Amino acid sequence: MKQRTFFPLAIGLVVFFSWLAFVPDAEAVQIKRVVRGIANFDTDDVAQEATLRDSAGNAVAVDQTKSIILTSAVGDAANDQNQFFTADFAGDDTISMDRGGGTGISTCVWQVVEFSSGVSVQRGLAVVNSTTKSKSITISGITIAKSVPVILTRGGFNSQTVTDQITFNPTFMDSTHLKLDRSDNGSGKVVSVVWQVVQFNTD
Repeated sequence: MKQRTFFPLAIGLVVFFSWLAFVPDAEAVQIKRVVRGIANFDTDDVAQEATLRDSAGNAVAVDQTKSIILTSAVGDAANDQNQFFTADFAGDDTISMDRGGGTGISTCVWQVVEFSSGVSVQRGLAVVNSTTKSKSITISGITIAKSVPVILTRGGFNSQTVTDQITFNPTFMDSTHLKLDRSDNGSGKVVSVVWQVVQFNTD
């Protein structure tokens, strides 16, 4: 019997926006729009792009410095390489989604949240090699008490028995360093991490 895996985007949204309640001056943050969509991956698909469109179907461009991307996945393939997606901007009106391998059908649900004011976002891609359990990433200076990290991961994991090796705990070491930690690295797999650091600024 095929195994069905679901990583609920709703949980990420609840955690992220609940966090706003604890950020000083969070009442100054305004959401400009949320753009969402679904990308269906066939068995051998590993990458897709999606154009951002409003409810009328018109293409829209966002300010990447004020926007974050959130994803979740559902599928029938019993391995993590098909279910873990990274997503990043390919342009102001386009996002690209990637997974670590294409051996099963999967669906990536994505949302782009653009803020109109009070927020600044920086992002990047980190490659964690097979022997590394902890990685430090240099970022532009932030106020830690007003910032939150958001990460998305992918890797060529052909099972669901070592999920702890493709999932990371992001924390701030200091105002210019983001730290990624995982509990194990015994499978010898490289993991790609798309990271986003969101700072909620004071008006």
